[in-house]
Amino acid sequence: MNMGKTGRNEACPCGSGKKYKKCCLGQSICCEPTLTTETLDEIDQEEHFGETKMSAIILDYAQDLLELADSKRDQETAITLAIAAWNLSVFKECDRDEALANMFREMKIQENSEAFNDMTHIIQTLIYKKQQDYPDINRFIIEHDLVISKNKICLNVASTVLNNKSIMRT
Repeated sequence: MNMGKTGRNEACPCGSGKKYKKCCLGQSICCEPTLTTETLDEIDQEEHFGETKMSAIILDYAQDLLELADSKRDQETAITLAIAAWNLSVFKECDRDEALANMFREMKIQENSEAFNDMTHIIQTLIYKKQQDYPDINRFIIEHDLVISKNKICLNVASTVLNNKSIMRT
């Protein structure tokens, strides 16, 4: 596998099947394929350096929230919330509560308010889903780029493997 820069005439890394020069060359981000029921079955085939792409994993992980989203803003919120829950899930449980409380303080969500209770339930559900569906993936999402247009969600993520046992859940 080519570990360097993608050549103009090589297949585009987004998986579109097009040459890179006719697809994502010159774009600020390289789009992932639209996630549909058909593409969910192909996630295992979407590999980068021998591992499933985190962008595909996060889109699959957020799928239930995305199905409830009625607008582009709701879709953006669903992805952001899913990434926050994913990152919280890699912390030890005792550290996770403090990180969640800090997140709510930054968002100015009052403890025991309806928004607080709803968000806590959603995040706990997502953390459980991560632990059940992706128990061996302990990557922390550092940043992400999201572009949504015409029913197509393009997501790129930068992540790192957490090796520090004081941070990772056990």
